[in-house]
Amino acid sequence: MLQKELEIKEVQNRISKDLHDDIGASLSSMHIYGELATKVWETQPQESKMMIDRISTTSKDLMNRMGDIIWSMKPADEEKYSFKARLTNYATELLAPKNILAEFEIDETLAAGISSPEVRKNLLLMAKEAINNIAKYSEAAKATILFKQQNGEVILLICDDGKGYDANTIQEGNGLQNIQQRCKQLNGIITINTASGQGVSINCSFRIATIRHT
Repeated sequence: MLQKELEIKEVQNRISKDLHDDIGASLSSMHIYGELATKVWETQPQESKMMIDRISTTSKDLMNRMGDIIWSMKPADEEKYSFKARLTNYATELLAPKNILAEFEIDETLAAGISSPEVRKNLLLMAKEAINNIAKYSEAAKATILFKQQNGEVILLICDDGKGYDANTIQEGNGLQNIQQRCKQLNGIITINTASGQGVSINCSFRIATIRHT
């Protein structure tokens, strides 16, 4: 019992740090842009508008990140807080305007059994980062998001049928690096397959014990 309480406390501390870091950094950035926009409001209206746009973008991003952290702490077995519902809303917002069809194959029972907020958050952010990359770069017609148990492992797969890229000539961006880091935090193995004209497939596999850890 004591060990479990210590583990819960450790997770709570990490979540509190995430919130503190996100809020602190974002509010500081918004404050700086606000001051600069005020100073050049009359003399450089276009520059002022750009800074106000940055404030809007930063505040929206902060709200999304806080929403993800809060979502990760909600009961996983409630339908409105389900993994699929969260991803569906996000994919619709980003992919629909690009005419990219999103198909989901998610084991809801498996997802609902994840009680660790940290595991839920990392899985969500990995999938969201991949979806964001598809919206930005893929020029795809279809994207597939899969989360299921297979051959004694838990698989998170996000793939698209877009233009792909040559991994030998194009350096991986921050999005893929973030996915790799989060996968490593969950002791997972990540495989990224892509080639010019062949889309991108990101396959993350985890031990069942890690995903089920409470």
